[in-house]
Amino acid sequence: LMVIDRDLQRKRLGRSKRLAMLVASARTLVRFGYYRLALTVNDRRSQIDTPLLFVGNNDYRLDIGAPGHRENLTDGRMSVFVMRKKTRRGFIASTIRALLDRARDDDMERIAGVTRLRVSSRRSVIPVSLDGEVVGASPPLDYKIRKRALRVIAP
Repeated sequence: LMVIDRDLQRKRLGRSKRLAMLVASARTLVRFGYYRLALTVNDRRSQIDTPLLFVGNNDYRLDIGAPGHRENLTDGRMSVFVMRKKTRRGFIASTIRALLDRARDDDMERIAGVTRLRVSSRRSVIPVSLDGEVVGASPPLDYKIRKRALRVIAP
């Protein structure tokens, strides 16, 4: 929701990315909610309530020193994080702890050893951010790692 709101503000109002994100964050906090998702990790199924599920290629850092940074792009591992806090107050508290580099293990849980992930929901469409662009995707969403599948030709 923050990304959608930010992009609309930039397009319609000409706001800077930083200001638009600040306003979008406040608005998203007012509309804060969570999704009930069924996750099938490899062959194990579970159900979660979460405001945020992150799926990325290779190991992402979440600490304040280098959020979103990856040490390696070729490990062929899936990075999956689930935010366990589903109340507005819990979300604010975990965000403040992250900004102060004092995150707790229960703020954002890393799911290790994922090679295949299926995300199911009762909703017909769920918002998914792909490289910063938000699209509506119809579940189930299937993710898997294809090691060394991308070939890049560079000068």
